[in-house]
Amino acid sequence: MLVVLFSLMGTGVLAEPWNEFEVWVQEYGWAQKDIEFPLSQASLDIRIYTEPITGENFINSCVFHSDQDITSGSRLSSGKAICKLLDINGNAIAEGRTTFDSYMGSDDLEIFITSFVFPNSNLNDNIFDIKFIIQGPI
Repeated sequence: MLVVLFSLMGTGVLAEPWNEFEVWVQEYGWAQKDIEFPLSQASLDIRIYTEPITGENFINSCVFHSDQDITSGSRLSSGKAICKLLDINGNAIAEGRTTFDSYMGSDDLEIFITSFVFPNSNLNDNIFDIKFIIQGPI
């Protein structure tokens, strides 16, 4: 199994520019080791929904984008993309995940937030950090 982890580091205010990523790739199994990330450039957008009556902002999805392909048959193809929304203590309080067979460069891979620890846990005010994970097949 191959895991790629992006971690958005910020001040806790999603309106601030986020431009620092941690990228970590590790292969699990016999003789596990860190390996080189197969993409040299990638970005992550956050889509926010504003509730019209209350004006509250909710994170609806994370959108992965790269100009490079993840080809079918590569170590990351047939994997999962996971977006975790974290509170100030680093606990995942909401997440979304999707599977993919391959990724064509310049396409958007959108991961909708669908699992919530408590109602409205994807409220912008609850989120301090975001982790984006690309997990290869097991």
